[in-house]
Amino acid sequence: MRGFAALALLAAASCSLAGGNSNATSNTASGANSSSSQSDPVSAEALTSDLRCFLAFTMLAENGPAERRQQSLTAAIYFLGRLDGRDSRFDLERRAEAEGPSLQRDGEALVRRCAQILERRGQEVTAIGQRISERERAKARPRP
Repeated sequence: MRGFAALALLAAASCSLAGGNSNATSNTASGANSSSSQSDPVSAEALTSDLRCFLAFTMLAENGPAERRQQSLTAAIYFLGRLDGRDSRFDLERRAEAEGPSLQRDGEALVRRCAQILERRGQEVTAIGQRISERERAKARPRP
């Protein structure tokens, strides 16, 4: 699958974002086999969902319209962060190979679903920023 070539591109971008630390993520052969992932089906489902979003946006970063490639790369890095946050021992390489073939079949619907996740989180972060700004403005107002 051609999209896996973008993993190298993404790894380079992730490395530069992590200050050049090529060990920003650690993988083991166990894949999603941390104790919480094995016993908690929600965690395994969340890992798979984030992996699929990561792979979809990685492929778009490589093969999508030129004007959308940077956005796709940024989205892929977001989902990579979610993966690392859920299970730092997640075997990205093995799981990407296993999940890759289904991406062609689910392409557009998958990207729409993943984009909705990003949009919801973006709205949450915007609302947080607005609340913080309002509190700061309130603090700065002269009191009678």
